[in-house]
Amino acid sequence: MARRLVYLATGALAMVVVAGTSLGIYGLTRLSKSGPHPPAAVGDNPNMVVAWVNRPAPSLTPKPSPLPSYGTAPECGHGALGEPRSGHVGFGLGNTNIQISIRNVSRAACELKGYPIVYGVAANGAVTRLRTPHGSYFGDPGPEGPIGPGKTVAVNFSGGDTCDKHLVYPTFRLLLPSGDRVDVQNHGFDAGCGVDVSRFGVPGLSPPPEQSSLLETRVDAPHSAAIGSTLSYTVTITNGGDVGYELSPCPTYEEYVYVSDGPTAKSTRRDEYLNCDTVTEIPAGGSVTYAMVIDVPAEAGTGKLGWILNVPGRPAAGAAIDVLGAG
Repeated sequence: MARRLVYLATGALAMVVVAGTSLGIYGLTRLSKSGPHPPAAVGDNPNMVVAWVNRPAPSLTPKPSPLPSYGTAPECGHGALGEPRSGHVGFGLGNTNIQISIRNVSRAACELKGYPIVYGVAANGAVTRLRTPHGSYFGDPGPEGPIGPGKTVAVNFSGGDTCDKHLVYPTFRLLLPSGDRVDVQNHGFDAGCGVDVSRFGVPGLSPPPEQSSLLETRVDAPHSAAIGSTLSYTVTITNGGDVGYELSPCPTYEEYVYVSDGPTAKSTRRDEYLNCDTVTEIPAGGSVTYAMVIDVPAEAGTGKLGWILNVPGRPAAGAAIDVLGAG
């Protein structure tokens, strides 16, 4: 992609706080100890959009977070987990979510790690394996750890409500690491815009304090883009804390566009440094909007734009995009 600066004229974007549990600490951004002192550029012009800069960053590989306070337990084997239950659909910034929980019906604690393999079961019994990128917009339902007898483990299914396609399976089938296949009734979750899944997590366990983040993100993007084009959009970062959030060292971010319903699944992905030249801090209780660009895959279909900031908590946002073919 050619080097360039993209300036977008937008207003200040409001932010809805969406609670979620992070997967770990991946960045070095820290809270300012000197109290709130917003940069002059932001204070003088709250409607400014920070220009995009092309500064490629190394790709981050998630590392499991040690959970010494939770202990360990054997993997949940065949028959250890009961029938799953699905919650009702939740919404946030164009994203939808259901949480599916499964109870430990055995007499001993066990652990369920990783991600499920997900199938959609139609009313006529037809079974379709779904493409489910890892990482829910709503975070993990809890940290990994032992599931005590009678306690539950959960997983988040996230989608969108901004595309024109609708696909509501009456039943989801989950393939668990033990090899068990469990079916769960779907209470209206629409998979038409694609489905992302979180890790399995135990809601009854408290996350380590260092994993929580005071930053939330929002994506504002066009509803459609041409195949092979360059998509311009904005990301707004909001600081919900009462002290400034220093961008030093300058954090990196990950962005991707994933098209899953064409003849073949295709995606594009970038790892870049945030533009920290002008704004060096997200002010307390304030927001900063950044211009972003990414190449669109050469595949028509319903796509998903995702953006993740690599700081503690890894705040993320996304949007559904129709990728249009030529003509």
